[in-house]
Amino acid sequence: MNGNDEIIGFTNGGPNRSESYACDGEVMAIYLLEGYQRQGVGKRLLQASIDRLVQDGFQSMLVWVIEGNPACRFYDSMGGRVVGDKVESIAGRAIKELAYAWDDIEQLATARRIYHITGRAQWLNLQSTGGYEHPTLQTEGFIHCSDRQQILGVANRYFKGQNDLIVLELDASKLKSKLVYENTSGGSEKFPHVYGPINLDAVLMIHFFPCDVDGIFRNGLI
Repeated sequence: MNGNDEIIGFTNGGPNRSESYACDGEVMAIYLLEGYQRQGVGKRLLQASIDRLVQDGFQSMLVWVIEGNPACRFYDSMGGRVVGDKVESIAGRAIKELAYAWDDIEQLATARRIYHITGRAQWLNLQSTGGYEHPTLQTEGFIHCSDRQQILGVANRYFKGQNDLIVLELDASKLKSKLVYENTSGGSEKFPHVYGPINLDAVLMIHFFPCDVDGIFRNGLI
């Protein structure tokens, strides 16, 4: 949106629609009003798509672009490679489109923050030279985390009445262990899971996280 809250562009991504290419994700559309082009807005839209694809667990990405479009130079600069082409008929004209692919989009993602709820004693007692290892790493194979908007729901679902909690704020881009967004219970909401120890240099901040007197968490992070 611009300063008048008017929509000036949009982007859309999801699973790759073409079986001809091995990429699991695809940016299907990037549209920007002409008056806002060549101002860096398109780059931010693409970055938002990349970050969301990574958050949703996609590892690679395909983008279709009309041959000769100035965006081709941008995709080249971002490390994309042309892996194919096709000809589409648009308004009676034959238009050639190029398929750009990236095999590893996680390295293109911007730093993003995820959060892990734990007890103060656990945090102090489960650290080692290899990092922090929550017991679920042994019992379930990963450490449970949340996005910021998921924290209160998770706390009230699993930690109600516990008044000794802290929340670790993590820089996901610094994690040395694999990060996957998924729902292992079969629901539609995806949560970040860390498949290995949390290296201590990925911890940006530690938040105290008290509940109210009735045991409910309402106040977010402190």
